[in-house]
Amino acid sequence: MSRNQIQKYLFGNASKQCVNYRMKKLVRAGLVERIALILGSNPKYGYSITNFGLKIIKPMLPYEVTGKILRSECAKHDTALLDIRIIVTQKSMVISYVPENVLQCCDFYRSNENFRPFVELNSDAAISVQTKVGEVKLALEYERSKKLATRYKEKLDQYYRSGQVDGVLYICDNRELQNIIWKSDRKISQSHQCDPKVYCALSEDVLTNRDELIFSNVDKYIFRIS
Repeated sequence: MSRNQIQKYLFGNASKQCVNYRMKKLVRAGLVERIALILGSNPKYGYSITNFGLKIIKPMLPYEVTGKILRSECAKHDTALLDIRIIVTQKSMVISYVPENVLQCCDFYRSNENFRPFVELNSDAAISVQTKVGEVKLALEYERSKKLATRYKEKLDQYYRSGQVDGVLYICDNRELQNIIWKSDRKISQSHQCDPKVYCALSEDVLTNRDELIFSNVDKYIFRIS
């Protein structure tokens, strides 16, 4: 998490000075470490849990942590994904939201038939949504930079082959990415002879729409989360 996110989500109306003081105490105690983040044009900083910090909180967690991922491989991706997670989990239709770190670090999810595909495909999150036709299990993916079209096709093909994944929600940083994913999904869904199950939304719309999240597929069908 960036320092600004920590202040916004965890410290309420506390001043910047108060947040800095508290975080310095946690650093001195060896529970977290301060790390440099390059977000936008100006360098900022954030915090990552330490081995000692993970050891302390393990008994308090609702799941057994069997793996260990302490630092983000891409801070821009993961800090943005945190903002997305906060908004998505506030929607009443969302029953559960399991982030990638939990999926990858807990054997419970790897050994659970319903969650194994999300683990194997490195989904950014696995979410359950209550709809008019019942509960659906969806993969959530956040895309901020363009990849080769073959990578999208390979991943989408695996999602279509999985009977446990009812659909995929892609949150894209720009329309070019959205169109690339839609184009890939068109080919993959046709090859599987089924309706498209990939729905996209722009990140700016997700992050600013507080009432309802609107995703659409290549055929312009809408999936709403409120």
